[in-house]
Amino acid sequence: MILFPTLSWKSGSPSTKIRKAGLICFMRLIDQNLIAPSKLYLNFKECCTKIKGCMDDDWCNDLRFAATITMRNFLKYVTSEVNKEDF
Repeated sequence: MILFPTLSWKSGSPSTKIRKAGLICFMRLIDQNLIAPSKLYLNFKECCTKIKGCMDDDWCNDLRFAATITMRNFLKYVTSEVNKEDF
């Protein structure tokens, strides 16, 4: 509820900084095991949609890089919960 709204696109340069900070916080949440994979999986579609939106950013290379690393870590983290239909 807190991190996902920050990952949405809004016009302006401060938006990219906020989105990158949101991705880094999401990555730290996963790295520190602060949320169970089963609970994170409940929001699988929304997570993927928000992170893919950051990966599509045309202007900020750092944001795309952070989104790619976050997606990789997210998919590794919820691998045990994911089924074939999700992929």
